[in-house]
Amino acid sequence: MGFVNSTLRIASLDGTHWADVDALVDTGATYTVAPARLLHELGIQPTRTSRVELADGTVREYERGSALLSINGSQDLMPVIFGDDDMEPIIGVVTLEVLELAIDPIGERLVPVRFIRM
Repeated sequence: MGFVNSTLRIASLDGTHWADVDALVDTGATYTVAPARLLHELGIQPTRTSRVELADGTVREYERGSALLSINGSQDLMPVIFGDDDMEPIIGVVTLEVLELAIDPIGERLVPVRFIRM
């Protein structure tokens, strides 16, 4: 399977400031990550810190806040990690699950899914 990228819309909690970014969909990532500079420019404020294990095994603390995230017209309030300013935006599994999206490996895109029966 190749890489899957998607346009991620990020907004302040009041929805007045939006930015579109090209983001890598990473099913190995828990939370969505965006450059801290961008999140601050949108008026998104950190509310806590989270310990994050990076792909190379390094564990670091990053600020975390909440933002409106939208993919393919589906949006909701989500946690977002304030990444380093040179980090590529990443869409994590929490965002995928809340927005009811999954990877279509053949089409290399995100597609809507239904909830699992409970």
